[in-house]
Amino acid sequence: MDRITKINQLLQQFPPGVIFLSKWLNDHGYSYSLQQQYRKSGWLIGIGKGAMKRSGDGMLIGGAIHALQQQAGIPVHIGGRTALGIQGLVQYLETGGSETLLYAKNGINLPSWISNNSWDSKPRLIHTSFLPNEVGLVENREAGFTLKISNPARAMMECLELAPTDFDLYEAFEIM
Repeated sequence: MDRITKINQLLQQFPPGVIFLSKWLNDHGYSYSLQQQYRKSGWLIGIGKGAMKRSGDGMLIGGAIHALQQQAGIPVHIGGRTALGIQGLVQYLETGGSETLLYAKNGINLPSWISNNSWDSKPRLIHTSFLPNEVGLVENREAGFTLKISNPARAMMECLELAPTDFDLYEAFEIM
């Protein structure tokens, strides 16, 4: 299979906005030298060490989270108020810009390419260990890719964990 056919196959396999991780590409038959050719040709654009996006795509935080979950296997998920919002359960619109709450166990950090880029929603990582990692997570299909997010019960508990300093107790009461 020539390099043009391979890039077409890759770009058709994934929806716009998905971030491609270099190691994952290499593990799936796209050598590092082939990845360099794709960047030189303008099909892919590097956004940081080991991460690329399709030329012309926006910087979607959902595409980055999809890459972390599906390509890197990093146990991070969308939770709290963000998960409630995705499921249509928040009371108020966010003011002051959009923020995506990400939850992970202590010791798990996001790669630098996440913090070194401007996304459509600002990611905020919250380290927690009060719930088992896979309990209360559901798959949500968003913009063509699947993301693990907290179900409403877990998301509400994550909100309460942040109260009263980072989440308003009155808003939690109204959501409940």
